[in-house]
Amino acid sequence: MSSPADTAGDWPSHAVLVEPVGSWHHSDVLVERDTELAALRAGAAATVRAGRVVLVSGEAGIGKTALVEAFLRDLPARSPVLQGGCQSLSTPPPLASMLEIAALAGGAFTAMVRAGADAPALARALLELLGARPRHVLVLEDMHWADDATLDVVRFVCRRIEDVRALVVLTYRDDELGAVHPLRVLLGDLARTRSTSRLALAPLSPAAVGPVTAWPISATCTGGPMAIRSS
Repeated sequence: MSSPADTAGDWPSHAVLVEPVGSWHHSDVLVERDTELAALRAGAAATVRAGRVVLVSGEAGIGKTALVEAFLRDLPARSPVLQGGCQSLSTPPPLASMLEIAALAGGAFTAMVRAGADAPALARALLELLGARPRHVLVLEDMHWADDATLDVVRFVCRRIEDVRALVVLTYRDDELGAVHPLRVLLGDLARTRSTSRLALAPLSPAAVGPVTAWPISATCTGGPMAIRSS
């Protein structure tokens, strides 16, 4: 079995994706996310011993998805990935994010989702799925939009993640969490577990942004990658 140090070497050193002017597709210009990307790689490497949860937070457009995508691109081929997200809907259907996971997972879990299994049953099945193969990575994005049933599934899995050798990555907008937001309860629960770590993304600095843009950074630019692309 590989040691964490050996496993960490499977990931090249990169940072978050920022697209230069004139390119709206794939780019290798990566700035000011080395620390965060290293933390995700370390979390994945730690799963040789026990499961881990990484919470990635930041305002809209700060680069949460870009960071996660850069991390996933660098994963070794032997790491199975399950990726889904929550939707901004007035009345989100229960467990909608599990449909995306089911499309990738196959097998018994997919059959249960399609059959309309309830949250407790899906939570147990998802934990079993993550434990079936080592180095599983589960990504759920935009958890600030999660419905109650999805939060129940995620709470069950994350509180037992040390029982399986898998990494769970959850992203959310911390500036959209009011005092009584349902996600706050889950975050509070996870804060008390030793398997959970947090990554709060800060805006990019003018020094980092300047070299990849063709115009001066204005005083109103927040340094968010989304804002920079749209300026």
